[in-house]
Amino acid sequence: MLSGLATTVASMPVDILKTRIQAMKIIDGVPEYTGPIDVCVKLLRKEGVFAFWKGFTPYYMRLGPHTVLTFIFLEQYNRAYLSARESAMVRELLSKRSRYKYDISETFQSGEFHEGNA
Repeated sequence: MLSGLATTVASMPVDILKTRIQAMKIIDGVPEYTGPIDVCVKLLRKEGVFAFWKGFTPYYMRLGPHTVLTFIFLEQYNRAYLSARESAMVRELLSKRSRYKYDISETFQSGEFHEGNA
């Protein structure tokens, strides 16, 4: 859950800026904000630094478990992939070795291998 907490703390100010820009009002043909920096300045002046983390609890309850589950599934997929890759390499080596044995025995059986030809 620590990774979810870090992700929430880092991404929430950006989400607050995005939400404020999306919800801005146009008063007498003039937009409330001129851009993201203007949103930051006005937010800091009017509401303080903690305004960037308003609604932290519901945001964390949504994003925290998502981050944890992402890491869990990513780790499981990596293990499955590496296991499949290793078993594929072993199968490939064994198939080449068994094919090589087959080629040698086939050569002996065909009579092409004689003392004088070796």
